[in-house]
Amino acid sequence: VLMAVLEYVRGGGTAVLCNNFPGAMSSESTQNFFASAGLPWELGAYHRTTFHLNPDADLVADSALLLSTLPWACNMNAVQLSNVADGDAWFRPNATSKINTLASRFGGIAAEPVTDLKNTGAACAKVGLGKLGYVGDVNSEEDSVRIMLAMLGL
Repeated sequence: VLMAVLEYVRGGGTAVLCNNFPGAMSSESTQNFFASAGLPWELGAYHRTTFHLNPDADLVADSALLLSTLPWACNMNAVQLSNVADGDAWFRPNATSKINTLASRFGGIAAEPVTDLKNTGAACAKVGLGKLGYVGDVNSEEDSVRIMLAMLGL
């Protein structure tokens, strides 16, 4: 199925990997799939944090519509990607992002800062004639759905 998705994307289609995708495949299978697409992407950290829009991402910067409709920040419980080029990373943590846990939200324990600011919760890249997107949120929250729909041009 994944090779059919890549064939569709290379031919000019758009596909977004989201929802259960990160948890349904092994890290090795996911890395092999991305490598088949010509992308160095790998599964990275998994936690809830606030991600911030990268207005300089290639496909975002080229679209006034995306810049006006995408949230500037969103809180996601996400399987993040590492090794994503700056131009492909749509949402990344920044210096103010904290790792949100139940203990930090309800237990009075201070939330720890995110240390790897290069991981991304949402990415989209040109592959062949099309686009391949990724939204790592495992809960399909409202902002994540907005990001996925934006990647699809809807």
